[in-house]
Amino acid sequence: MLKAKIQSLLPQLSESERKIVQYIETQPINVKDLTSTKLAQELDISQSTVIRFTQKLGYENFRGFLADLHLVTANDQDFTQDVTKEESMSISISRVLTQYLDVINMTHNDNDLDLIEQAATMIMKARKIMLFGRANNDFFCEYFQIQLLRYHMQAFFDRDTHNSFYIMSQMSEEDVLIVISESGETFEVQQILAAARQKKVKILAITGKAKSSLATMADHVLYTVTFKQETRITTNVIRVSQLFLIDIIMIAILKLDYDGYLQKVMDGDLIFRDEYTKVQGIYDFSHK
Repeated sequence: MLKAKIQSLLPQLSESERKIVQYIETQPINVKDLTSTKLAQELDISQSTVIRFTQKLGYENFRGFLADLHLVTANDQDFTQDVTKEESMSISISRVLTQYLDVINMTHNDNDLDLIEQAATMIMKARKIMLFGRANNDFFCEYFQIQLLRYHMQAFFDRDTHNSFYIMSQMSEEDVLIVISESGETFEVQQILAAARQKKVKILAITGKAKSSLATMADHVLYTVTFKQETRITTNVIRVSQLFLIDIIMIAILKLDYDGYLQKVMDGDLIFRDEYTKVQGIYDFSHK
């Protein structure tokens, strides 16, 4: 877990914090004797820098950081590496499982619960919602759209960029654009952001880059996990981060309107079931 956390945060670390990373990656460490003060003295940095570094990794205190560091140093298998041809299937599965769990934990740590609730409120207040994502992100836009439609929200998504702009042309300041983009810098993303700003549409960003154009222009930002070096595993588990965020946003909406949410979903499912059975020629009137 520790190595995955560090990989994800590398772009955001200061020069002093990178010294800590280099030290724990290259030096033999006696975890039992290590303290934040000793580590700071060894690297000629402040103790507050050490504490801040561990907090960025999601630890409440230095002791929690040491516990994970001990697991890393005690285990010869590095589960953050890519799958290899030579390793056993058991090891490969363990790598994937470990990274899935790590990514979910990191996504949870990177997004304050208040921010999740604010995003949910932003969506609930919208007259219309448009989702935008390209390449692999379009799957998550469609998934998000379906969840919102079940809640009886006017949610729109189209894989075609031109059609997306037609949808945007009908939106206003009462509406919300949700953009899912790992980099937040693609040409299509910048185009739709410019159009949204022109229409005064509120923007909710789900991205992995804190300093991207998307994060800068958005009214509200939630962060997915990114890795400095991509492998077959990390490319896939990043999607777990996006899916987890979408699901917890929907849970927040559920919590904010529990009875209304359940009723709307039940009504929608009932209509779908009725229409489906009509098509099948076995319409059931028993519920009426």
